[in-house]
Amino acid sequence: MTKYQNLRKEKMYTIKNAIITGAGRNKGIGAEVCRTFAMHGINVFFTTFDEYDTLIGGFSCSDYKKTLEECQSYGVKAFFQCFDLTNTNNIKELFLSAQEKLGNIDILVNCACYHKSDNIEKIDSKILDINFNINAKAILLLCREFFIRFSGTDGRIVNLSSTQNLEALISEISYAVSKASIPVIVSTLAPIMATKGITINAVNPGATKIDSKRDKHIDVYLRNNLSGRLGLPKDAANIILFLVSKEGEWITGQTINSEGGLFRRIK
Repeated sequence: MTKYQNLRKEKMYTIKNAIITGAGRNKGIGAEVCRTFAMHGINVFFTTFDEYDTLIGGFSCSDYKKTLEECQSYGVKAFFQCFDLTNTNNIKELFLSAQEKLGNIDILVNCACYHKSDNIEKIDSKILDINFNINAKAILLLCREFFIRFSGTDGRIVNLSSTQNLEALISEISYAVSKASIPVIVSTLAPIMATKGITINAVNPGATKIDSKRDKHIDVYLRNNLSGRLGLPKDAANIILFLVSKEGEWITGQTINSEGGLFRRIK
């Protein structure tokens, strides 16, 4: 028995099938969720979107190919596919593709987002549309599709939230107002999802160290964090792993703000 099989036995994780959206960056939260799931015997089907990854994220296709290989090394089934979630027809296609590869899907983790700095002078209808299409509309429709197709007895949905409900994100307004829908989606859908034995929650991972060069505010978060460090992708992945486990079944309809003790000083 391998060390990973021993770990699965100790934690009593059953083999499940998961969709993880927005896992293009190998060092990001989505990819870390994929690896963490795979390590615990959960099969993964994750999505990427080349246009966003290259133009906005600044990373390449080789990133998610590496994630695929890492997941497969744990002996689970792992697949990835590019999907543009601004096209709502792709949501059904995503589930069809995942079910074809893995069978019934009983975990959905939505890490996909659109994030680009703006301000009150720059925002217009086009910027608002793409932010709401990805950060709100697509997430709601992904949850809907999961609910319609779910045929098991114990399902899990986790959506990635942000810090917009805790502070004013004045240099990323379109992102903030669109991501603000996530806690409402979670609390609104919780009683509906419960009719099929599905829990739905959100996780706000706080300031996470992925590529500090791209975040001009990262030093501010570091200086004001009581833990003395920034969040790591594994911090969010560990919370998500708990929420999808049997031990996490009592939690639903909640947004968990996991920020490591970020202290917003009053000046």
